[in-house]
Amino acid sequence: KIENYIEQALYYSKIDAFSKDYLINEVPLDRLVKEAVKKQAKTFINKKINVEIDNIDSSVTTDKKWLSFILDQVLSNSLKYTSDLGRIKIYGVTEDKAQKLVIEDNGIGIKPEDLHRVFDKGFTGHNGRANYKSTGLGLYLSRKLARMLGHDISILSKYGEFTKVIIIFPKLSDYLQISEQ
Repeated sequence: KIENYIEQALYYSKIDAFSKDYLINEVPLDRLVKEAVKKQAKTFINKKINVEIDNIDSSVTTDKKWLSFILDQVLSNSLKYTSDLGRIKIYGVTEDKAQKLVIEDNGIGIKPEDLHRVFDKGFTGHNGRANYKSTGLGLYLSRKLARMLGHDISILSKYGEFTKVIIIFPKLSDYLQISEQ
């Protein structure tokens, strides 16, 4: 937990210097996802949370370090809000204009009144205030960094049932069309 908070603080302090510290490459999604899961292995084991990984054999155009941070934040939240013996599914979805990475848990979910604010700086919501130590920075930084990388991130949730975080990587042809306009 301490490492995660320190990492958040460091990334928060570096966000204004983002343009000086990134390298866009084709990055294999499966390797990044497996590294993120491995980093959180102790929590998966201690809480006996089952992880299912499927259809992540593609590559995305991104910065490996910054995307790894985003994955760590999302996975950390999934683990924090999923009960013992829960399940987290990580899978890819390929569409015409985008590659998507979905991280879905069967945790406590997000209340409807909080859902539109989860990416706001400092927002902890009902769940963060009720039982858990939350900074309100993880998802804020994740969205800000994702957008700086040309990606997007969204959340679907049903309180008491699930949360699904979707990281959207537009296909390269869409980047080119945008830059030509």
